[in-house]
Amino acid sequence: MPPVDGSDACSKLLSRLYPKAWHATILPLEETDLFTTYLDKKQQLKVLEAAITELENHFKSLLGEYEIGIADPYKIKWENRTRNGIDSNRLKECYPKVYEACIKQTQYRQFSMKQEVKIDESTFADAV
Repeated sequence: MPPVDGSDACSKLLSRLYPKAWHATILPLEETDLFTTYLDKKQQLKVLEAAITELENHFKSLLGEYEIGIADPYKIKWENRTRNGIDSNRLKECYPKVYEACIKQTQYRQFSMKQEVKIDESTFADAV
């Protein structure tokens, strides 16, 4: 297997190599620095996303009712778009056979990480 990196190709390869999850495993403690780095980066990403959204909202307020704004050499667009979708609940209710015939099930693995809070049981004993 090639070295693990941040590429889409690596993500796709890992998903193909390990398509199904089984139970739990103990991970090496020497990876603890990577755990904290990951959680720190996720928090930094949230802060950056909030800052970007704030800037986007500022530009939207400048555009107001206009779709395009120009401040040479920049062009900002806040375009009108329409997307058509299917109301799956209504389809299921009104046309259950069609709904069943059109269901497409996909399976994937969801990655997440959080720091578990360890509860000291003696704290509960003292409180009681």
